[in-house]
Amino acid sequence: MVLALPWLAWWKLADRKVLVEVSCYGLLIIVISVLLDGLGVEMTLWGYPYKLFPLLERLFHADFTVLPITFMLIYQYFPKWKMFIGMCIIIAIIFAFVAEPFSVWLDIYEPYQWKSVYSFPIYVAMPVFCKWLLSIIVAVQNRSYVGK
Repeated sequence: MVLALPWLAWWKLADRKVLVEVSCYGLLIIVISVLLDGLGVEMTLWGYPYKLFPLLERLFHADFTVLPITFMLIYQYFPKWKMFIGMCIIIAIIFAFVAEPFSVWLDIYEPYQWKSVYSFPIYVAMPVFCKWLLSIIVAVQNRSYVGK
């Protein structure tokens, strides 16, 4: 239920004209965040004292809900690069310097050899990289439709 409610809210806010593109963007965010989270846990940079899901060691709800939905909404509502990057910086500040310390305080996230300041550039680079990659994919798609 905790994972479903944000997705239902996103569904209400999603622009149906760009639904496939925004969804692909969100999936890219999920893939990268899961990979980076898994890498950080494996390298003992951070860990999670309590498992929300017994089979998963990661902060599942952040990787599959908080990050993708937040960045999909930014992607949808701020299509121009300048505003997009500005919003990503604001969100990165919130995630790195508010959400991560709050998660430590709640005892659901434990940094071992990691500091919030290390997360900040990742929270900026990940959505920017995904937007860049998706823009290339969309451009290739649009070129393949020309002349058909």
